[in-house]
Amino acid sequence: MRELPKLTEAELRLVRQRLLELAAQNQEIELCNPAALDDAAGAKPAGIAPTAAPDRQQWLESLRQLREHTASGRPGRTSDEILAEDRADRD
Repeated sequence: MRELPKLTEAELRLVRQRLLELAAQNQEIELCNPAALDDAAGAKPAGIAPTAAPDRQQWLESLRQLREHTASGRPGRTSDEILAEDRADRD
């Protein structure tokens, strides 16, 4: 395994191809781990763009809507209050 980073791109393709061939011989491997096979084949997960940055404004709006939807109307305790109570229980 330590040798893999030292391989050339062509050698890595050969290793991936051999892994795919071995997996194809064993249906249990093929069924249990399709993500690993896709990765070995060099496939990218569908719908995920590696360079796409999250849209901060869209995320904040989604968060606001979630808070509105799930809010109970009662103020809760702060995290400091919860931690203080937990520490007091341990003492």
